Amino acid sequence: MKITGTTIINILCSVSAICAVESSSGEINHFPVRNWQIAQGTSGTPRGWASGFYKRELDVNDLVLGKKDSAFHFQVSKGTEAGKILLVNHSTQPLEYRLQVEGGLFKDRWLTGVLRSNGKFTTDAKEVKVFVKKPIDEQK
Repeated sequence: MKITGTTIINILCSVSAICAVESSSGEINHFPVRNWQIAQGTSGTPRGWASGFYKRELDVNDLVLGKKDSAFHFQVSKGTEAGKILLVNHSTQPLEYRLQVEGGLFKDRWLTGVLRSNGKFTTDAKEVKVFVKKPIDEQK
């Protein structure tokens, strides 16, 4: 298998995104869509994961996966800065996530990682499909 420069850059961006989110010191990290990985034939919701769709321009209501004050509560909403989406893990434990851009210039790009409990970050995606892995005790 031949590894190209683009593949290496995508891997490094993913690793740096995960590390940046995990080492957050109170400030909200931002991950521009142009730095996300290019999708490689992934589709559908994996077993044991919750999913939802959020469109920044249309959605007045937040996208909430899970229940408030539980081991599984992930929220997507408009960011406080114009043109940004805010993603927050309100869960009592870290959650693995996958985000897929649904439209626009950067269609079919992915951002994956683990977001710590009460962690948050922003992105400039206009439309995003959100996948969050449920904790074992929430998978029914």
